[in-house]
Amino acid sequence: MTIDEVKSYYGSFDCEVLTSNPQNEMEIRDFTCHIRNNTLENYLKTDAWKEDIDGETRVYLIREHNTRQIVLFFSLKCGTLFTTYKLDDSYNELEEAQKSLVDEMVNLRLNHNDDQFYQMFKQIQTVFDKKQSGIMLNIVEHRVNLKREREALQETNSVLRVERCYSAIEIRHLCRCDSFDARSLTGFPLGFGLFWCKIVPLILNIAKMVGCEYLYVFAADRSDDSDTSKLITYYKQSLCFRSLDSDGVAVLKPGYDENCKGLIQTVKYLPEMEKDIWEMFSDHAVEG
Repeated sequence: MTIDEVKSYYGSFDCEVLTSNPQNEMEIRDFTCHIRNNTLENYLKTDAWKEDIDGETRVYLIREHNTRQIVLFFSLKCGTLFTTYKLDDSYNELEEAQKSLVDEMVNLRLNHNDDQFYQMFKQIQTVFDKKQSGIMLNIVEHRVNLKREREALQETNSVLRVERCYSAIEIRHLCRCDSFDARSLTGFPLGFGLFWCKIVPLILNIAKMVGCEYLYVFAADRSDDSDTSKLITYYKQSLCFRSLDSDGVAVLKPGYDENCKGLIQTVKYLPEMEKDIWEMFSDHAVEG
């Protein structure tokens, strides 16, 4: 197969929303996946239908066009990435004794005890060097401004203040069926072909209707598990994800993703990435 034939083959697979057809509720019973102790298979068979109905997560099935076999499922949900204020990060890096001093100075400032505030800062200057004293003072002023703004807007503690937010889509689940393998026919793994030929076009269509800067996923991250290490490497090398740290952005991670590593990529670069990745792996195509 040429690369164009491989892309045409994977493009011929059908993608549908799980709950779009009542028969799907029974047909997913035949789906098998023994990765990660069957947790992904169990999700599809126990929780996916209700979450899709409720709008919590949109679950998609991908079928081989001729046999109608369900060969892969994935789910998408809206999310938000963000960057924190650098001064908040600086506060978290302080030693506990320094944090206590900063907190006390913040309280003095908020209560308008200016004389005590400046006396305390002079004491700090005798203990810490000029650079560290200046950092602590900047942190105090930053935290005072945030607290005053929160009070003025009557915000509760349920509002998390961050520097900037970024619109994103999370691939919540991504799982292929054990009994279907297209590698011998195409030279490419099933997940690779369907990600670039079916999932990416869907993401790009969504991005035409709503703002979406990032695509992200939580991949299992167990350093003592060689299969898990291979999974993260696969996401990076074959699906073009990168570590969250590379962009300096953060993400809210739920408890059920505790042992997972956050990976991202930029949506607007997906078309370019797709072109490059097919060229990079062009020698994988099966001849004949």
